[in-house]
Amino acid sequence: MRPRFLCLVTLFLFVSIFCGKGIQAQTNSSAEEKLAVSAETIGKILDENIIPFWYPQTLDQTDGGYQLNHDVNGKFKGRGNKRLVTQARTVWFFSRLVNAGVGADSILDAARHGYEFLRDRMWDQQRGGFFWEVDSTGAVPTMPDKHLYGQAFALYAISEYALASGDPSAESLARQLFSLLEYIAHDKTYGGYQESFRSDWVPLSPGVNNYMSVPPNMKLMEYALAPAGSVDIVLHRHP
Repeated sequence: MRPRFLCLVTLFLFVSIFCGKGIQAQTNSSAEEKLAVSAETIGKILDENIIPFWYPQTLDQTDGGYQLNHDVNGKFKGRGNKRLVTQARTVWFFSRLVNAGVGADSILDAARHGYEFLRDRMWDQQRGGFFWEVDSTGAVPTMPDKHLYGQAFALYAISEYALASGDPSAESLARQLFSLLEYIAHDKTYGGYQESFRSDWVPLSPGVNNYMSVPPNMKLMEYALAPAGSVDIVLHRHP
């Protein structure tokens, strides 16, 4: 009986292993098929829905930057002031498409279009950093104070554009902004970064709410910097 028992055990193990591998292969195959379908669906949404909405209709061919004043249905409501966060996010979006191998030369031009508006119209030429909001032309700072939430988005955008374009002036501006924020905003006492400043980089008074509608001493949106004190991690993350 013992040899027969051993044979049955061996057969059971063989069948279990064989079937297990078959089930695992089938599961892996099924997962890969689902991922392929998801990738195709997402790619279709990107190509047929997302990109056509933002490009080329949001490009402001008159004053530069992007026209982002739309209602919940995507209908353009007319000219409006331009805020740093949304202008920078759109520069990042077009630049990221290029870096992902999705965008053509026209998409890189769209990223450059927004980058030049940030650089030429929203950058504070006297004190450095970016204004929170300007009018539709970029000639008048309508909300001139500086908040690190906006500055951080600008750094993301400019760094991504520098990677997409290879423009050394964009990399230089990213490094300049990084150094400025590290010097002015780093909280040497408690760690992290102070976030709320006037246009001249003097911290806001305690009784004045910032553009995020919170007291200026609150660390609401922490600003993440490379631990080595450089922007290299952002600019050189791609091999």
